[in-house]
Amino acid sequence: VSPQMKVISYQRSQEEIYQRNRIEEELKLMGFKINTRANGYLVDAIHYTAFEIRRMDFEMKEVYAAVAKKNKTKDVNVEKSIRDNIERTWMKTAPEQLEFYYPYQISKESGTPTNMEFIKNMTRKMQNV
Repeated sequence: VSPQMKVISYQRSQEEIYQRNRIEEELKLMGFKINTRANGYLVDAIHYTAFEIRRMDFEMKEVYAAVAKKNKTKDVNVEKSIRDNIERTWMKTAPEQLEFYYPYQISKESGTPTNMEFIKNMTRKMQNV
């Protein structure tokens, strides 16, 4: 490997670290517990959509599969962990705090965003910051 290639791969990994830290910080401000496996899946999903595939027309099956492969688990485990993490955060965090850091429309029936709504909105937010 040439010295130039080492610099490029180092810069990419530094960039990825910065991107993941930004995602974690946003989630923390919303009340998500950062040091959980479920939160790791959520960070992976947002990073995948915002910085790896860089498109909004993704299918959640594709996202779950990518995160599951990275974490050596099953797609269904990723989906359930993300859903439970979002629901738990919406139940435990003050509505004002959620509205301030997540200013997107949410179904009045469920009171929480779906996995797809949350990941798409956070993808937009990460790409626009």
